[in-house]
Amino acid sequence: MYGRAVGVVELDVHPGESFGFLGPNGSGKTTFIRLALGLIRPTAGRVAVMGHDVAADRMGALGEVGYLPGELGLYPGLTGERTLDALARLHPRPPSARERLCEVLELDRATLRRRVREYSRGMKQKLGLVAALQHDPPLAILDEPTAALDPVIQGRLLGWLAERAAAGRTVVFPSHVLAEVEELCDRVAMIREGR
Repeated sequence: MYGRAVGVVELDVHPGESFGFLGPNGSGKTTFIRLALGLIRPTAGRVAVMGHDVAADRMGALGEVGYLPGELGLYPGLTGERTLDALARLHPRPPSARERLCEVLELDRATLRRRVREYSRGMKQKLGLVAALQHDPPLAILDEPTAALDPVIQGRLLGWLAERAAAGRTVVFPSHVLAEVEELCDRVAMIREGR
């Protein structure tokens, strides 16, 4: 038997904003993100991302978004570099920010030539961040982006994201960790039991 996962949710997120989407586990955050990415369809209502109706123009919406899921799945047999190349080809924007992001996150050429199966959890998180942000998307949805990163790299990532926000890029941080959202975000929306 299925219940309603997300009820009435309306978010108005502005360009250049770091926006927190806070709620306990099971509150509807992931379901809402899946709706916004067009991975599932709403039974009622409308979802628009960057002015694109997701039902009518999903690819237009996705062309504006970079997404880091909370549970990152990568191909273990590919190198980091091949992973980034493959994911870059799936996006309409060029990977213009890749080199700078690799610098910021300390992913050097030797590391990128290794197979993902050899990466630590933190290195996989870095690779996922580069994959999500390498095309400098106008909207980034980053589900707990600092997980598994050491404090120095966390600070560097947050500094880079602040630079991007100053340039008009928008970041949405779904999380259940209040302290992280307080540190990262300009505004916060809270969701509980799908509302």
